[in-house]
Amino acid sequence: MLDNSLEIIDRNIITLANLDSVEFHGVYPKQTQRAIELAVTVRSTIRGRDAGYSSDRLALYFAISDVARRRPPEHTIRILEIGTLYGSSLLNMLGAARDSGRVATAVCIDPLEGYYGKDDDPISAAKICPETLLWNLRAFGFNAATVELRQCLSSSSEARRGM
Repeated sequence: MLDNSLEIIDRNIITLANLDSVEFHGVYPKQTQRAIELAVTVRSTIRGRDAGYSSDRLALYFAISDVARRRPPEHTIRILEIGTLYGSSLLNMLGAARDSGRVATAVCIDPLEGYYGKDDDPISAAKICPETLLWNLRAFGFNAATVELRQCLSSSSEARRGM
């Protein structure tokens, strides 16, 4: 469990001290703490890597939380993610929906056939494939039915089908 002082260090150093005094419009201190806890847990748990900044994960969490707050309770939150890699951003968004007591589904568009011509990620050495993404989803209690994976480039007609 994280306490009221937390420092996340990555490529972008973010220091949040005394979370009780941190204010975001429509966001409460406990929600801020939960968003940070989830981002840290995702980063340390997934197979592969979190290809981004911690601040991006917090922004995604707050955005989904805001959608959940503004929509009727029966509304399913629909997420579109282009470029999934290992699913770190996706897990933060799905987690935000779950933390808000909401159901969420996602369409993820990514070929998941390696990284710029290599089978494995050059940074984490983890295989980039649907199985790795599904393992990461299951590690956080989400099943394959939560995500519609479109293994294609975002420029293909398959990516736009039904949208």
